[in-house]
Amino acid sequence: MKKYKFEIYVPPEVSAGIRGFSDIITIEVESGDPGGVPGEFEKFMEDAFLEWFDGARIEEIGGK
Repeated sequence: MKKYKFEIYVPPEVSAGIRGFSDIITIEVESGDPGGVPGEFEKFMEDAFLEWFDGARIEEIGGK
């Protein structure tokens, strides 16, 4: 099994009524191989999180 961890941080924007928050998202791939070239899956997930959490800072914080 392979785990990927990403920290999500959305800064507050009081004038827009946005409260900041942070969270950690863990993705587990049971086979250990998400496919693609090395680093491609991680980049794809970061891009997806950026689209989902508009204005967020995304950082891969490791896994195993």
